[in-house]
Amino acid sequence: LQATPAGRAKLANVTYAVPILGTLVRAARMAAFTDLLGMLVEYGVPLPEAFRLAGRASPDPQTVGRADDVADALEGGRPLADAIRVR
Repeated sequence: LQATPAGRAKLANVTYAVPILGTLVRAARMAAFTDLLGMLVEYGVPLPEAFRLAGRASPDPQTVGRADDVADALEGGRPLADAIRVR
């Protein structure tokens, strides 16, 4: 399942559906994403690029796509608060 993006997405959805475990896995992945995002910004990486890099480093396929969406919105001139809400 881990070999393809579709397989990773299915595995993530199954994992997130498991009570307690899914919540813990999602929280740990989000914490790792935000830690990396913070480090990248702290070292001067532009925010859109930092979102892309942190997203691609995430094992969560949902985060990868979402981070790219946020980066695109930021590059399009949207404020960060609006970019995060883009769906």
